[in-house]
Formats: sequence, C-alpha cells, structure tokens
Amino acid sequence: MKTHTCTANSMTSTGRAQVDRPKFVCGAVAGRIDLPESLLEQARLTAQAHYEEMKAQEFSGHDVEDLALPAWLPKIEDWFPAADVRALGFRLKPGAQPLMYATCDAAPHEDDIHQWSLILVLHNDGLRFKQRRVSHKTAAGEWFIFDDRIEHEVRSYEKTTTYLLLSVQLEKLD
Repeated sequence: MKTHTCTANSMTSTGRAQVDRPKFVCGAVAGRIDLPESLLEQARLTAQAHYEEMKAQEFSGHDVEDLALPAWLPKIEDWFPAADVRALGFRLKPGAQPLMYATCDAAPHEDDIHQWSLILVLHNDGLRFKQRRVSHKTAAGEWFIFDDRIEHEVRSYEKTTTYLLLSVQLEKLD
C-alpha cells in the first residue's frame, strides 16, 4: 500500500532545497494510503452491516462501537505510515495494536482512553469529523492524528451514514 503526505519544500540560506517538517495540526488530515479495492469493498459491507444493526436497535446503542478485527484487514506493518508519523513528532506506541470502530453519529465527547491516536478511515459515506476548529468529511484511506482527551465528534448530515475506522495508539516524541 502506498502512502501520500503533504510536505513543503523551501530553500536554505545556501540555496539548497530542503524538506520542511510538516506542520502538525491535531485532527487535520495528514496523509492518504492507497487501500486495495477488495479492502474498500469489505469495509463498505462491514459499515453497511453496522448501520443495519444500529437501525434495528433504533440507534439506541453506544455512539461508537468497537468491532472485532476481521481477517481481511492487513497487518499493521503493511500499512502504518511510520516515517510520516515520525515527521509529525509521533511514533507507534510499543505493543499498540489497531482497534476497529464504527459509528453512525457521535455527539461531542472526550474519551481519555488512548490519548494520541492515528485514525485510518476505512469507510465514510457522509459523516464529518470535528475536533476544535478542524472539521472534515474524511475519505477512505485518509489518516489523521488526534488526541482523544480533547472534545471531538462525528456528525451525520445524510440519512444513512457510517464511519468505519482503525485507531492505533501513538506516543509523542520528545
């Protein structure tokens, strides 16, 4: 899987090109991973099944549900953008394993469970993530880093929407 990030180039005082460290903005989309079509289809089916389950429960369950990791997910070392995450001042927390979450709508809340996390969006058909002044309708394959101790939400602006994501715990570099 190929990763894409945004970096800015500038000139040093000696006239040589230099790659600047990307500016970290909590919750802002930091990159994109090209996910295989087969994974996107499995994610779509998983999200659809989650939506139907929540609908059958009249959306009376938890705002955010944790799901078992399915066999179709690649291993973390096959997709984790380690160099890009390090450039933003973070690294994978030792021993951290991905968790899969799904939501159809999540009111503003603070979790204070994992603190810094990388979120890889597997499916999104209309929900908007918001943390502080950052807000986006994230597409499958896009990833961002956020702090779950800061109020955040995922809001629906469509009739039938589900946000399916992987979350992996990070730690800040000194």
